[in-house]
Amino acid sequence: MISIVLSLKDKKVVVVGGGAIAERKIKNMLAEEALITVVSPMITEEIQKWKDKKKLTWHQKYFQKRDLEGAFLVIAATDQENVNKQIADQCTPNQLVNVVSYYEQGNVIFPASASKENILVSVCSFGADPKWAKKMCNDTIKRLSEEEIEALSKKHQVRKRMLISSSQTKIPVDPK
Repeated sequence: MISIVLSLKDKKVVVVGGGAIAERKIKNMLAEEALITVVSPMITEEIQKWKDKKKLTWHQKYFQKRDLEGAFLVIAATDQENVNKQIADQCTPNQLVNVVSYYEQGNVIFPASASKENILVSVCSFGADPKWAKKMCNDTIKRLSEEEIEALSKKHQVRKRMLISSSQTKIPVDPK
């Protein structure tokens, strides 16, 4: 496996399950402006609030294969390991799949992460100790000085200006 930072903006994400773990995953997806559909007979109060605010769609039912159609990312977050496996098995080879009970059944793992300004730190323990991984992320972010953060922020702004400038340069493309 490799680490990757992925934009989910305007991508269809299907979360099967409506409990605490699903809620935690959804919270992160909402921050990324993903188009979230939750499939579950029941959901937590927080997921219900997001639904009421039209931040996600809820299908109050049990999972069916057709729920996966068009999904960029599927998160199998039920409290039943066999159901999570069935969900993963029914995904297409081109779908990203996270299985909360056994990461090996999917092709995506969500590492612990912490961020500050333009810095993102992620640590993955492959399920061995998620609390430790989160602590490592938080400790690393806390160690950064304000000078380091400010210097990186300036570099980020310079890079953005360079990219904007280079995008205005016309490069000939072979029409073949």
